[in-house]
Amino acid sequence: MFQEVQDLQDEGATLKALLARLSPEEWMRPTPFKSWTSWDVVGHLHLSDLWAMAALDGRGMGSDGRDARFEIAAAKCRASEAVEKLTRLSHQVHGAIGFTYEYGLHFVTRRLWAWRAEFGGAGEWGEYLGRAACEAGGDGLWPLITA
Repeated sequence: MFQEVQDLQDEGATLKALLARLSPEEWMRPTPFKSWTSWDVVGHLHLSDLWAMAALDGRGMGSDGRDARFEIAAAKCRASEAVEKLTRLSHQVHGAIGFTYEYGLHFVTRRLWAWRAEFGGAGEWGEYLGRAACEAGGDGLWPLITA
């Protein structure tokens, strides 16, 4: 196991011990992140750690033997595609007022666009999916998708 994975696991155990002591009121306390509570921030960090551990695993496999990179690639492609449709429709519904400073929609739109480009764009992950599909061949593609 890579040292980075062990470090993430150790940090996770320390964080878990700290979080176990929080009261229900502390979980719902606002944070500096607009409209995020402590609960939201911890959930986001936990998901990020899970993704990092999957990416750092030398084989790219989860503990159950599934190909974590394939699943991450598929999720990244679908999420990027959804961002494009969601932001386009949101601005159409609001009559493009979302591009004005006074209307907060542009803040969300720009952040979604930035997230879409982080950790590789849909093109990069789509290329990975295409290579995996070609390597699996006709008989191996369905089991790869449904595993």
